[in-house]
Amino acid sequence: MKFGLVGFPVAHSLSPEVHGLLMRETGLPGDYILLPAAGPGELVSVLDALRNGTFQGINITVPYKKKAFGLCDERSPDALRTGAVNAARASDGILAGHNTDLEAFAREAADLPEPFLVVGAGGVSSAVEEALSGREFTVYCRTPRNPSHRSLDLLSPGMTERRGTVVNATPLGWRDDDAFPVVPDRGWTFMDLNYNPGWRWRNGLREKGVRVVTGEGMLVRQAVLSFAYWTGVEPSRETFRAALAHVRRLMGG
Repeated sequence: MKFGLVGFPVAHSLSPEVHGLLMRETGLPGDYILLPAAGPGELVSVLDALRNGTFQGINITVPYKKKAFGLCDERSPDALRTGAVNAARASDGILAGHNTDLEAFAREAADLPEPFLVVGAGGVSSAVEEALSGREFTVYCRTPRNPSHRSLDLLSPGMTERRGTVVNATPLGWRDDDAFPVVPDRGWTFMDLNYNPGWRWRNGLREKGVRVVTGEGMLVRQAVLSFAYWTGVEPSRETFRAALAHVRRLMGG
C-alpha cells in the first residue's frame, strides 16, 4: 500500500513517522511519503494518482483542504460540515473525501475550559468551529468574511476575567521566531494545533502562568482516523499511545 501527504510546505511533517508506526503496529505493509505541491495543479496530479490506484490514501494539508473538497466526487458528513477535506480515498475512479480534523480536535479539546478564542479561519478552523458546536467560542481572523467571525483587532479585548482557551488554528509557530497576535493572561490555556518544539513565543507562555497544549495529540489522532478511513483497520488505544510517545521522543520531549 502507498499513502502520502500533499500540501506546501510539508518537509516539517512527522506524518511519515506516525503512519509508519501505525503500519508496523497493525501489520499492514506500506509506505507513506511527503508530496510537496507548490500549486493547485500539483494537487490535482496527486489526486489523479489516487484515482488511478497509485495511492490507497492521501492526506491533504495547508493550503489545500478547501480546494480538495471541491475536487472530490463524494464527501463524508464531516467533510460536508466543514467544507474541507484532509483525507481522501478512491474506489473505481470515484474520489471520496473526509475530514478527520473535526473528530480529532473534539477529542483533544473535550476537557479544555471555555470560552474558546479561535485564531484563524482556514481549513482546520472550519473543523474547529464544528467541533465546538454547542460550546462557547469566537473566531478571530485578519479579514473576516463570515458574519460570525471577528477582526483580530478585537482579540485582546476578548481576554475577559474568565479563563478560557486560545486556539492557534493558523500556520504561526512553524518558524521558531514567529510572533502571535495576543498573549494569553495567566490562568488561560493556549492550544497550539501545530507541533514545532522550537517555537520560542509559545515555549515562553508557561513562565507567564499559561497552560500550553501542543499539537502532537491532534496530529496522531487525525492520523489514526485517516488510517482507519483508508484501510478499514482501526488502531488500538495502545497503538495510539505508542504513536504519541514516538512523536514526543522525536520532538525531544
